Formats: sequence, structure tokens, C-alpha cells
Amino acid sequence: MFRIVYPDRNMASPSSQVFYYRGTNQPGSRNDAVNHPKAIYVHHSASAESTSVEEITRWHAARGFRTIGYHKVINLKGGVVVTHEGRRETEVGAHTQGHNTDSLGVCVAGNYSVNEMKAPVYEELLDVVGALMRRYGIPASQVFGHREAEGAASECPGLRFDLKKLRADLALRA
Repeated sequence: MFRIVYPDRNMASPSSQVFYYRGTNQPGSRNDAVNHPKAIYVHHSASAESTSVEEITRWHAARGFRTIGYHKVINLKGGVVVTHEGRRETEVGAHTQGHNTDSLGVCVAGNYSVNEMKAPVYEELLDVVGALMRRYGIPASQVFGHREAEGAASECPGLRFDLKKLRADLALRA
């Protein structure tokens, strides 16, 4: 199993990046808020494991987002686990309503209400989330599934995804 990390080559440079609130896409709606991560929310795409970051970006744009709402996306293509950069980590996300200004969003392509996550994908998730935890000093107790957010009406990251096990595995690696 190979691991490839692709930065988003289409992102504007930090000096020219404009932040918009969800649902706005006009230059007059500038939001200079900066993300201060204290938690990480894990999501699933509820689609194929090979769903591309470009496809997720299109879904989010159709919902009125300026770009993809997640900071990282992990997918599986042809037996290769790939981690893609989404929004910059310092940019406010659009992934967990009410928690976007103080968290990071990591999406794993796949439907984990129907399928079990493959071991190499799970290991990549542990690596990616573990690196974010170390970078921002976030404890495993502050890693959540989207469905655990207050007011969330979601199965995300899937009913077959064990969030307690994820936190326990991350704590062992801390």
C-alpha cells in the first residue's frame, strides 16, 4: 500500500486568499476569521471510497460554499491510499455547523454506515489525525465524529465506524 499526499495546487496564495461565510460568494462578504483548532471532526463522504476531492468540492460549491469545506480528504484509488489537502488549516472550515472556527475537518471517502473501513485507510486516518493533534496540541478526547456535534442530524462518519476505538488508538499514538 502506498501513501501519496497531494497539496491543492488550485488554492490562491495566502496573501490573496479571501474567506467567505457559508452561502456567500461575493467579494463584499469578506470574512477575515482565522481558524484556531481545538478539536478535529471526522467525516465520511457517504459515497465511493474513490470519490475525488474535486467531486466533493463540486458538492460543496453546489451548497453555496466557496470551496471544499474539509481541511483534509483521504480516499482510496486503485489500492493506493491518498491524502489530499483541502482548505488551509488556518482557514475556517465548512464541515461541522457551530464548530468551524475552532476545529479541523477530515473526510474519508466511503460510506461507513454500509461498509467497514479498510485497514490501510484507517491507518492513514490515524496518521493524518495524529499529525494534526500533535501540530495543534489537540488531545484524543477532542476528536469527534460529525454525528457527535451538538445538533447534528447525521450518521457521519458512518454507523459502522467506531469513534471510541478511533480515540483509543489515537491516544496510544500520542
